[in-house]
Amino acid sequence: MRRSSGSASAEGKPVAAHAHASLGIRNATLAGVASIEHGTYADDDALALMAASGTFLVPTLMASTAMLRDPGVRDAMPVHLRERLTESQATHQDAVRRARRMGVPIAMGTDAGTPGNRHGANADELVAMVEETGLSPRESIHAATLGAARLIRREADLGSIEPGRIADVIGLVGDPTTDIGNVTEVRFVMLGGAVVRDDR
Repeated sequence: MRRSSGSASAEGKPVAAHAHASLGIRNATLAGVASIEHGTYADDDALALMAASGTFLVPTLMASTAMLRDPGVRDAMPVHLRERLTESQATHQDAVRRARRMGVPIAMGTDAGTPGNRHGANADELVAMVEETGLSPRESIHAATLGAARLIRREADLGSIEPGRIADVIGLVGDPTTDIGNVTEVRFVMLGGAVVRDDR
């Protein structure tokens, strides 16, 4: 996909576009953005354009999932808003499923700070990607590691455990490739090669 000389990509400035509707997604992709955050109402044409352009989808499923599963937040919402959120959540999940089938690159992001969607609960997004949209545990983990590193153009330093990479490593209570829920059970953290947490 050839982008115009005035695009964000051509200027060397990666841009993330907060876009829900297909027209906004299409326009942002044509403008050369690096990623579409949300993509709730993406149709197949918009997703095909993203796949051809290498534009990442950052689903941020937890933006709605967290609101609906937190009783305090959910029960405080008027019924019509809760129903609308439930409907849009189903539409969003379908868009992510289609994006995966069509080869759109996916990176993990949480939209943390929205109601019920707390900072520090980032791993819940990996679980949501598997349970709500059918990504495999490996695909979900890839979206949060090497996929995310590629999106922010840091794959030479981050996203994989290899010589020369920054040694940011976590240890979990069990194998996340067999049970994605294990990503929420962190027991060990290494940051830049230094152990900062060890619950073993």
